[in-house]
Amino acid sequence: MKEVIPMQTKITKKCATLFFAVLFLMSPALAFAQSGYVDYLAVWSKNADVQAANAKYKDDMAQAVAASKAAQAPGLSDADKTDKQFQAYKLVLEANKSHSLAYAAAKKKILAAIEKVRQDKNFDMIINKAFVLAGGIDVTADVMTELGEK
Repeated sequence: MKEVIPMQTKITKKCATLFFAVLFLMSPALAFAQSGYVDYLAVWSKNADVQAANAKYKDDMAQAVAASKAAQAPGLSDADKTDKQFQAYKLVLEANKSHSLAYAAAKKKILAAIEKVRQDKNFDMIINKAFVLAGGIDVTADVMTELGEK
C-alpha cells in the first residue's frame, strides 16, 4: 500500500530544499563580502542628542515627582488632590512621549551615519559589535566622526 503524503508536506520539503540550495550557492559570495562592525552601545551612550534627551527626561521626571508630592500636601481638598495627581500624571506622560521622540530622532541620525560610513567604505554590511565573533573592521570611530563626536 502506497503512503499518502499531504500536499503541504510536499511543498514544505520543496521549499526547504530550495532554501538550502540558495544558501549553499550564496556561501561563496558571503565569504568575500566586506563587512564592518560598530560598537552601537558606545555610539549611543556618547551621542550628544541621547545625553541631552536623558538630561531633559531626568528634569521632567523630577518635576513630575515634585507635582506628585504636592498632591499629597495636607489641607488639600479631595478635588484639589485629584487635580494635582492628574497634573503629575500628565507630566509623566509628556516626559515619556518627549523622551521617546528624542530617542527615535537620535536613532535615525545614528543609523544614517552608519549607512554613510558603509557607503564611504564600500562595505556590504555593518553589524553591531556585540554580534561579531571574529573578523570585520571596526568603524566605530568613523561613525562617531560622522556624527561630529569624539
